[in-house]
Amino acid sequence: MDFFDECLVRKRLEAEKAEYNSLETGMYAGEQLLTFCNKKLFEGRVSIYLPESFIDMPLEWRRRKYPYENRPPVIFMDESGAVNLCLNLVSAKIGTLNEMLNGFMLVLKKMNPSNIFMDQDMLKAVNVDCAWCEMRVQNLDGSSCCILFLSIVDHELLLGTFSCPNAIKNEWKKIAFEMIKSICEEGENES
Repeated sequence: MDFFDECLVRKRLEAEKAEYNSLETGMYAGEQLLTFCNKKLFEGRVSIYLPESFIDMPLEWRRRKYPYENRPPVIFMDESGAVNLCLNLVSAKIGTLNEMLNGFMLVLKKMNPSNIFMDQDMLKAVNVDCAWCEMRVQNLDGSSCCILFLSIVDHELLLGTFSCPNAIKNEWKKIAFEMIKSICEEGENES
């Protein structure tokens, strides 16, 4: 195949990928087309859209990756185990989301000064606000992109982290934010 043909094939693939840019249509992570499903968590109190290919992290993997006993109760991963989404719903003294996020960032920086915070902001999910920060975390096998996000759900703190190797961050970052924006407090309008 000559250069012109290669350019045409690449443009065609880029155009095809551009059609898959939402949770409804599916999204590409590298060459893999991900489709999404709505998962209800924490006894149906919270829902979030996740890739259908994500699985619950097996207990032995959880113990290795999160060696402390207070590990998140909800941990999803891709088939390789490299991409993870952790969620926890905890009773905590609730302040503003920004105050809580800044507190978490301070603790994380003190725990590991090599953590580099890249960005932070607020976003609107389905029916809750989320504060988030992105950081680069050093680990045994390189560095990871980690997005920490917080929301208040039913007067409790929803604490989540999305992580993937830095090498594939550009493939996953938009997907991660679309998943975060899909968070919904279930039954908030029920009487």
